[in-house]
Formats: sequence, C-alpha cells, structure tokens
Amino acid sequence: MTQKQLLVSTDVVFSGTKLNIRNEIWLMKKNGQDIEVQQQVAEHAPIVVLVPIDQEGNIYLVRQFRRPTKGLLLETPAGTIEAGEEPRNAALRELKEETGYAAKEIINIGGFWIAPGWSDGFAYIYVCTGLEPAYAEPDEDEDINLVVTPLHEIPNLIKDGTICDAKSVAALQMVLFLHPEQLTGSSLVEGT
Repeated sequence: MTQKQLLVSTDVVFSGTKLNIRNEIWLMKKNGQDIEVQQQVAEHAPIVVLVPIDQEGNIYLVRQFRRPTKGLLLETPAGTIEAGEEPRNAALRELKEETGYAAKEIINIGGFWIAPGWSDGFAYIYVCTGLEPAYAEPDEDEDINLVVTPLHEIPNLIKDGTICDAKSVAALQMVLFLHPEQLTGSSLVEGT
C-alpha cells in the first residue's frame, strides 16, 4: 500500500534564473522499515498554457527556437506565472506577449504537473476565445512567430510529431477530447 512520506530536510543546491534545484531527504516506510530516500527536485514557477481559438476554428500556435532542444518547435503559447500574479492574469499577459492578440473570454479547463518525478512545476490550461488584435510584446530573449492552424489539422500535427512538446500535446488534447464544448462557435465541420 502506498503511504505518505515525511520530508526530513531540504537544501537548495543550485539557484538559477529559470529554476532552482533542491536536494531533499524523505523518510518512507517499506516492508515495515524506515528508509531515507534522497530526491533532487527542480523548482519551477507555475506556468500557463494557452489554447487560443478564433471564430473560424483556427488554433493560434507559436513557432520558436528552444535552446534545450537546439531546434524550432511548434507549440501552444505559454509562459511563467510571475511572483504574486494570478494564473488568469498571467494567461492574458502571455497571450498578448506571444501572439499579439487579446481574448474577450478566457476559461481555465484544468491543469497538470509538468514532470512530477523530478519537478514541482504545475501548468494551468486556458482556452482563449473572442480574439482581437493587440500589440505583441515578446520577452527580450524570445523570437516568436505566430502560426494560425486550422483546428482539424491539430490531431495530425500531434501524430506526425510536428507538435511534440508535452505541454502543447496535453493542452490541445484536453480541449479536443475532454472539453470539446469550448470549441462551440468555431467552424469545425471539416475533419470532425
């Protein structure tokens, strides 16, 4: 039977601009014995992941160079929630920064732990509708291109690996399969 474990100690062993690394010692019971387990945890601020949908049934994706992958990725817009910022406000800010659009309606459809085996990062997923042009303000270290993609193409872009980052795949599939009611008002006749 799985039981809760007790955190014995935690020390930050690395502090960076995007994440910190903690070394933790946990006490767990296994086969009636107390066992100390060491775990490294990447501390990362929570993020927002956006699925902007226009009236014509297009999803607004972004293409950007991702240094860790050494390549360009096609993704859903996303970004870090700043200290003291509410997730909804971060979503509105990131939508404008990355796509150059604002949303009349923004709905949280859930969230998920990004990589719970080694990180405490959490992602809040938002569907953004009623899109209207705004001024794009990407962060200084970002070079982002907007890619307007018909909704009916999304499953094949995931299947063929064109969309291949976990947050985008998860968020898009949450909308397509768990929250299709959010697609109401979009022209989804083709491919559905």
